[in-house]
Amino acid sequence: MLSEEMEDTSSQNNANLAKVAKVAGDLDELLRAVMASLPTAKPWQRQLGQYLLDIDRQLQILRMSISMDRPFEELVESAGQLQSVLRVAQRYLAAGRADLGTKAAVRFGFELGQQIAAALDLQAHQGSGSGGKHIDGRRGADQSGE
Repeated sequence: MLSEEMEDTSSQNNANLAKVAKVAGDLDELLRAVMASLPTAKPWQRQLGQYLLDIDRQLQILRMSISMDRPFEELVESAGQLQSVLRVAQRYLAAGRADLGTKAAVRFGFELGQQIAAALDLQAHQGSGSGGKHIDGRRGADQSGE
């Protein structure tokens, strides 16, 4: 009975990690498209480009952590840092001069980051580890980014 429960938990954890990897791939594709279409003539565009590079770096750290089968706590930390840079970029654009398409793409990227956080948060609640903390390290944290 206990081994069946452990097997179910293990398969659910693998499914959650597969979802994280898929959403991370989607976020990577979106990020590449926004970076390729973003001109750098204006200061806000250069700043956004820097935020996008920060997002890319954190996304690569998360993907490498998954592929290297790092401990769950490291995945949570990587995802939390990714969520943080996504939130900064989204808030920067919300008050900025970007066109609606760029704002929508960054907002969608933030939502993909929330999906990653939700998948890892779900896995944490299934007993893999972070003591019920949300992905950004706070209990009961607001995940809306607003």
